[in-house]
Amino acid sequence: FSRINFHRSQEKRQRYKNKPTFLRSPSRLLTMVEAATPSSSQAEVVLIGCGCPLRGMGWYHAVQMLGGECPSAKLCHIVEPWFLGAGASGPGGPEFAEFQKKSEEEHGVQFHKSVADLPPVAEGVKRLALISGRTVDNPRLLTEAI
Repeated sequence: FSRINFHRSQEKRQRYKNKPTFLRSPSRLLTMVEAATPSSSQAEVVLIGCGCPLRGMGWYHAVQMLGGECPSAKLCHIVEPWFLGAGASGPGGPEFAEFQKKSEEEHGVQFHKSVADLPPVAEGVKRLALISGRTVDNPRLLTEAI
């Protein structure tokens, strides 16, 4: 673990701690909200490869979109093969499960194990895929997304 990566990791944690994000507040909803849908001025975003909360760059992008930091994007779907599959019980699995639960309940984000599980794009909706997987997996994920 290099000094630079450690410093960047610390910066990311500090930015997270300074933001009033949905992950840091207790759930106030009693029922799930309806599925996230973009407005006419937003793109429907599919995040492919979310990663572990507080560690994955995809997770950080998700937090930014859910926090309204990108007004032209609406995070509607997250594709996470590892934590919705074999990695669910491993390191980072419980944290991802908590993030998934809160994202579904508070923002209506839908989670999928693979790109093939995504629903078809609705008429008139612009869909954007944000791929944030492992370098070795990204070419395959891009091909699947197309």
